[in-house]
Amino acid sequence: MKVWVKIHLHEQVNVIAICDENILGNIYEEDIKILNVAKEFYKGELKEIKEVINLIQNKDFSSVNIVGNKVIEELLSRKIIKNFKVIASIKYAHIYNVKE
Repeated sequence: MKVWVKIHLHEQVNVIAICDENILGNIYEEDIKILNVAKEFYKGELKEIKEVINLIQNKDFSSVNIVGNKVIEELLSRKIIKNFKVIASIKYAHIYNVKE
C-alpha cells in the first residue's frame, strides 16, 4: 500500500502530512465540517506504508496529520494510533509528539 507523505519543516516544528493515495485533492463535507485533503499540504512523495511507519516511529516530528481509511486502519492494526475521527466516511487522526 502506498500513501502520500509530505514533511513540512519549520524552525522548531516538523509536521508530517500523510494521506491515502486515492484521496489526494479531494474535499469531504458533513454538516458544518470540512476535510480538505489539499495537494499543497499532502502531496510530497508516494511511499510504501512501511517507510511511513518507520518515519512515525522515529518521532522526529511535532505532529502528524493522517487522512484516509486505508492508512488509518493500518496504523490502528499496528497500535501506532488508538483512535480517529470521521468526516463524510473518511477517517482522520493526529499524532502529537510533545518534547520537554
